[in-house]
Amino acid sequence: MTAQVQFIPETQYSKVDLDRFLFELEARFKQKEVMHCKEAAAFLGISVRQLNNLASAGKLKYHRLDGLKGKLFLRTEILEAVKKG
Repeated sequence: MTAQVQFIPETQYSKVDLDRFLFELEARFKQKEVMHCKEAAAFLGISVRQLNNLASAGKLKYHRLDGLKGKLFLRTEILEAVKKG
């Protein structure tokens, strides 16, 4: 069993580390484009609280839909934010 890769906000990563992290994320969640908070947090390997802090700070884009509670995250936008660091 391989070690779980975890994204830690505010940390500097090498390009190799980011590429490995993104590859593993893509492999695990390739078909999951729209995610609720719990799913997005699990996708990044962080807590829901950390996810909400990143969203509130403007470091992670989220969406709201009328009639649905909570935030929605797009996989492509999460990956884009990870690439930006």
